[in-house]
Amino acid sequence: MRSKEIFVKNYIEMRPHHLLCLPGYKGYGYDKKHSNSWDRVSASLKQYPDMRVKIVSGRDTLCTTCPNDGSKGTTCNAKRLTALDEQVKNLINIKDNVVYRFNELMNKVKEVMTPEKHKELCGSCQWRSKGLCNDTFQKQSSVAPYEPQEVDPDDVFLYAV
Repeated sequence: MRSKEIFVKNYIEMRPHHLLCLPGYKGYGYDKKHSNSWDRVSASLKQYPDMRVKIVSGRDTLCTTCPNDGSKGTTCNAKRLTALDEQVKNLINIKDNVVYRFNELMNKVKEVMTPEKHKELCGSCQWRSKGLCNDTFQKQSSVAPYEPQEVDPDDVFLYAV
């Protein structure tokens, strides 16, 4: 009998617009299962900012447990988000199916994002309209979005190096 082989990706998959969501993510508005997915990925990226991220079209690692899949009138509209993903890719000059370091991607985002650009790109987003991330790209903020910090190891997303 042949043994089963287990392959572990050495990156997480991320759609481009999530690069705008993660810095302002506060954990509100999701059920516990989905919030935990975002919490764990966010915590992992904070602890390991050089984590490898593969840019993808469509659902990504953060979307795996999301109840807002665009069906039945839920908030994620595939057409709108695909257009936003394209805008973000063009804005920071990245491509689908390419693996980057997360901190490299966040540096690209920080270089071009302003409160005005944030409003332009994310103005119709439910989270922004609730005021949950309006201050994310304020230039006077001295805090970088993803500086390493202490994180409970139980909250860290498993990542193979």
